[in-house]
Amino acid sequence: MPLRQASTRGQLLMVGAVVALLTVPFATRAVHLDDVYFLEVAANVLRDPWQPFAGAVALEDIDYRVFARTGKCPTTFASMSHPPLVSYVMALVAWLAGGFRELPLHLAFDLFALVAAFAMYDLARRFTPRPLVTTLLLVSSPVFAISAQGLMTDMPALALSLTALAVFIRGSDRRLGPTILLSGVLAGLAIMTRYSAFLLLPLFCAYALVQGRARRAWPALAGAAMVLGLWAAQNMAVHGQLHIVASARHYRLFFAEGGLDWVGFVKKTLGDLSGLGGTSFVAAGLLLATGLRRRATTFGLSMLAAALVFVVRPAGIERLDLYTTLEITTVALSFAGGALLLVEGLWPVSEAAPPGAEAERDGLFLAAWLLLAIGVALFLLPFGTARYMLSVLPPLWILLVRRFGSRESGPPRVRAAAGLVIAQGVVLSLVLGAVDQEYAGSYRDFSVRIRESYPRRNVWFVGEWGFRYYMSQAHGKYLRSTDDGPQPGDIIVRPFNAGMHEISPSLRSRSALVEQRQMPSRWPIRLMNFEAKAGYYSHHWGYLPWAVSDAPLETVDVFEVRSPAPPAEPVPCASS
Repeated sequence: MPLRQASTRGQLLMVGAVVALLTVPFATRAVHLDDVYFLEVAANVLRDPWQPFAGAVALEDIDYRVFARTGKCPTTFASMSHPPLVSYVMALVAWLAGGFRELPLHLAFDLFALVAAFAMYDLARRFTPRPLVTTLLLVSSPVFAISAQGLMTDMPALALSLTALAVFIRGSDRRLGPTILLSGVLAGLAIMTRYSAFLLLPLFCAYALVQGRARRAWPALAGAAMVLGLWAAQNMAVHGQLHIVASARHYRLFFAEGGLDWVGFVKKTLGDLSGLGGTSFVAAGLLLATGLRRRATTFGLSMLAAALVFVVRPAGIERLDLYTTLEITTVALSFAGGALLLVEGLWPVSEAAPPGAEAERDGLFLAAWLLLAIGVALFLLPFGTARYMLSVLPPLWILLVRRFGSRESGPPRVRAAAGLVIAQGVVLSLVLGAVDQEYAGSYRDFSVRIRESYPRRNVWFVGEWGFRYYMSQAHGKYLRSTDDGPQPGDIIVRPFNAGMHEISPSLRSRSALVEQRQMPSRWPIRLMNFEAKAGYYSHHWGYLPWAVSDAPLETVDVFEVRSPAPPAEPVPCASS
C-alpha cells in the first residue's frame, strides 16, 4: 500500500474517531428545538410520501396569526420554510426502526456529520498542506458538534454542500464531466435540505471563473436543475405554486416585526460574531497574542462597537438594559474574537500562500466562499445564533490554515497552537453537549411527571420545541393564543423559555395559577436561557453563545381552569 494512501486512511480514521466521540455519547438525546417540526412533516411522509406538506402540521401559534391576518387557511406548504429532504430521511429511519425513536434517528444523523468531515478533509487536502489539522479544527468546534447532535437541517445541509463542492472541484480540476454533473445533483439535494444551500451554485461559478474554466460549471448547474425541477413539478401538480415562493412570502410576514431590517441586522451581527468568538476563544486569543498591531486594532475596535450597542441602546433592540457590566464585557469580548477571526481569514496573505497564480486563484475563491457564507447568515437568515456560523467555519478554517500552515511539517509553535484550539473545541463541545442534552431531556421528563400529577385531567400546553413534542406524546393538547376551549378542571402548562406565546386573556381570567415548577440542572452552564443571557440557538434569549449560570433550566407555570368557557365562535378553516 502506498505510504500516502496509508497516511490518508489513518488520518480519516482519526477524524472519524473524533466525530464519534462528539456525537455517539449524545445519541439518546431528547427531541430538541426545531427537531419537532421536521418530525411532524416526516409523519406526513409516512402517511403519503407524495405530499410531505399536506394539511397544517408543524405550525406555531404565530403561523396561525399570520394566516389569519392575510385571510388564508393555514397550510404547512406555505409555513414550512425548509424543503422536505430531512423529513424524508426521518421517515425512512422511522420505517426501518418501527417508529420515531431518538436513538435510531440520532445514529442516522451522525452519518451526516461523518460525511461532512470526510468532505472537509478532501477540500482541505486540495487547498491546504495540512488537511488533518484543518478538518479537526472544524469537527472539534462546538458549533459543528452540537449541530451534529441535533435532528435539524444544519448538519445534513453541510454534509451535502461540502460533498457537492468537493466533487465539483475534483471533477473540474480533472476535467471529468460526469463527476461535475454528479456534483450538481448533490447540490440539488443540499438545496432540498435547506434553501440557503443555493449558495453552492454561485460557488460553482466562482470556482470555474477564477480557474478560467467557466464552461465547466454548466454540467453542475444542469444537475442541480434536474433535482429542483422534479421538486417544482411536484409543487405545481399538488399545490399549484412553487414552495420556495409560497414559503418566502410567509417567511417575510412571519418576521415582519424584526429580523429583516437594519435593527435585525445589528442583532444578527452581534449574535453571529459573539457565537463564533465565544466558541473559538482560544483561536482568537492566540491571534491576539501575536502582538501584531493590526490584530490588536481589529479586536479593540470590534469590542468597542459591541459595547456601544449596549450603551446607545438603539430603538428596537430589546433587553439591553438587563445586562450587567460583566455580561456586556463578555459579549464584547466574544464579538471581538469572532470579528478578529473573520478579518484574519479574509486578510490578504501573499507571504503565507505558496507562490504562483494557482495559489492566488484559490485564495480568491476561498475568500468568495467565506464572504458568501457570511452574507447568507447576516442578510437572509432571521436571527443571530452560533449555529448559523456552521457554514462559515469550513472556508474560515481553510483560509486560516493556509495563512499559518506550512507545506513541510510546520513550525512547532503553529502545531502547538492548532493543538490548543482543537483541544479547546473538543472539551467545550463535550461540556456544552452534556448541558444541551440535559436541557432537551428536561422537557421529556416534565411531560411524564405532569401526566402523573394529573392522570385524569385534560392537559393543555403552550410551548414549542421538545416541550411540544413530548407534551403531545403525553396526549396534551396544543393551546393557541386565541383558543378559549379549555373547560373547568382542565390543566394548562406554560414554560417560560419555550412558551413563545401567551394564553388568551379570556382564558387567563378564568384560570388560576396552582403551582410553578422549576427544572434544576447539574451543570452551572446555560445555552438557552433568558436569565443567563445565553442564546446559543437564537439571540432572542441572549447574545452569549453560552454562559455560566445557576438559573433554572426552565420554569413552568401550571394553571387550573376554574370557570366555563364562553360560546365558541365559528372556525373559518377546518384545518385550523
